[in-house]
Amino acid sequence: MPASLRPLSFAPITLLSTRQLSPDVVHLTFALQPHESLHSLSFDLGLGDFIRIKPPGVARGRAYSPTSHQSTLGFFSITVKVYPSGAVSQYLSNMKPHDTVPIAGPLPVPWLTKKLATGHTTTLIVALGIGITESLLCCQSELLAGRTVKLLYSVKTESDLILLPELAVLMKQHPDTFTMHTTLTRAGGDRPGPALFLKLFASLLALPPAAVAVLVVGTKEMNRVVYGHLNELKLNKRLLGMAFRAPWGRRHSPLHENCVTSSTTSMTENETAGC
Repeated sequence: MPASLRPLSFAPITLLSTRQLSPDVVHLTFALQPHESLHSLSFDLGLGDFIRIKPPGVARGRAYSPTSHQSTLGFFSITVKVYPSGAVSQYLSNMKPHDTVPIAGPLPVPWLTKKLATGHTTTLIVALGIGITESLLCCQSELLAGRTVKLLYSVKTESDLILLPELAVLMKQHPDTFTMHTTLTRAGGDRPGPALFLKLFASLLALPPAAVAVLVVGTKEMNRVVYGHLNELKLNKRLLGMAFRAPWGRRHSPLHENCVTSSTTSMTENETAGC
């Protein structure tokens, strides 16, 4: 019987399969108990809940956002960018089916949670590289809440673009409220900054500042830079902030509230609509 995920301690979780998405991005699927889903384990991916993976010899491990459907029974998946000097990503990329690795979740710790902004009608999400894994889930949650979502997906090269089928499903399901723009920063594309935001999202500046919430998902340094640019444009209402969780286990995002436990095994149009 597979081990169960726990929020405050690491459990040995079994790898079921791997799939190479690009030369340096790998998709890994891990086992849960047959009756378990991330939803039943109190994950709320719409609030940015994550797991932490701590291979042997790694001090703190690394956080990853699951990318599989929240209601899927028996397994969950993550998408990992493999870095040449990344101890955790290198370890994961070399794992074989039936290997185990210590994983904890859901995180953040039980007494903290992410808090959603309120009162906005439009959400601007800037996904930087592998940050698309968390951004996809936030897009789903905001669309379920009836908001207009504008996604800027910025990568270095075309080969770095991932999760395009899942994003295409969202565009088909929400043609009037979901738009996506991609930019390739090493192929003559603009970097995320004031000029690009003005070109793509000038309409946002005509809205009251309180009507627009923003989320940037990337490295800490890139997040700081891009949030700085957004602040210059008076787009400074953050979609997610940290708050105390009381009582533990309470969840608020539309993504979680719309989940219905099922035995779904892949992301289809029906799955994306339901969770």
